[in-house]
Amino acid sequence: MPRVPKALVPVTVAALMALAGPAMAANGPLVGEIAPPLAIESWLKGEPLADLQPGWVYVIDIWAPWCGPCIGSMPHLSDLEERYRDRKFAVIGLTGDDDYGSTREKAVAQVATQGEQIRYRIAWDKSRATYARWMAREKSSGWPWAFIVDRERRVAWIGIPRKWIRCSNE
Repeated sequence: MPRVPKALVPVTVAALMALAGPAMAANGPLVGEIAPPLAIESWLKGEPLADLQPGWVYVIDIWAPWCGPCIGSMPHLSDLEERYRDRKFAVIGLTGDDDYGSTREKAVAQVATQGEQIRYRIAWDKSRATYARWMAREKSSGWPWAFIVDRERRVAWIGIPRKWIRCSNE
């Protein structure tokens, strides 16, 4: 499996932002704003988390069971979390009902199919309360879509995860 670029060692929001470039969205919770709270109905994988904790860096990855690029990024997100977990870095995959046929059953099946390719928390957001808060201005952006939250709980970056989940043999 390809390795994470050396530029991500040690993981910092600045390093991720440097790889990502400027935020792609003019909307969203805006970069620099306090991250919206989590309102998760249930956790499909990983230890439940009541809300984002100060002192941690988070990637909130919006995904859907039918989204090929979303599924394709999961092993890379897992690698990032494993590599930097001891530095208080965590990934949260957020999915829920959508207008394209996503259901809890399909999400559970996709998580089971991926098995150990997913080694981070997966949240189910049936009422779309968390999705609505995070994606209020990004609805037309599609999936996958990600937010990086810094140690002060501020949104540090918004955009397409593949912009910084680039793996290389460097």
